[in-house]
Amino acid sequence: IAEAPELKQFLPANINVTGTLSGDLVLKKGTLDKLPMKGTFVVVNGSIQTYDFDRVELAFEGDKAKIFPSFSLTRDQAHYKLSGSLGSDRAFWDPDSQITINGPFENERLANLFTLLGFEKGNHKILGQLDGNIALSGTLSNPSVRFDLNKAENLRYDNNIIPSAELHFSYADKKAN
Repeated sequence: IAEAPELKQFLPANINVTGTLSGDLVLKKGTLDKLPMKGTFVVVNGSIQTYDFDRVELAFEGDKAKIFPSFSLTRDQAHYKLSGSLGSDRAFWDPDSQITINGPFENERLANLFTLLGFEKGNHKILGQLDGNIALSGTLSNPSVRFDLNKAENLRYDNNIIPSAELHFSYADKKAN
């Protein structure tokens, strides 16, 4: 992806994505000011920040002002499936574009979730499987992320064992709640 600046320009500047990319972008019949399009992209053996994944698939359809993406990610036994919209009066890639994307994830490892959220696990022993929902909202330049864990079983942090748990986590305006 690092060798595809024409795609990387649509990602927030602080998001680093690597991997082997393939895909198609189709510009549909229409005017340039509307720019109707659809596309599918697959990234394999990659990472988002320091979170490694096996496969990511992105499909979308829309126009310059608004697209409707669907996103799936697979890592080992973990699966994420998100969908929603990204839109602005100017262009969906504008920093002030509004994000509304959400969906379930399942079979994620607690240690991997820590990595995805940017928490340093150090030498701690972290185990357990999680199911839940992830939601992105806000703007492209200042997104809010919300995790709702509705199934967390056999969690372990060092010698602390939690047989089951429910957790709601959000991150917005550089603050975790």
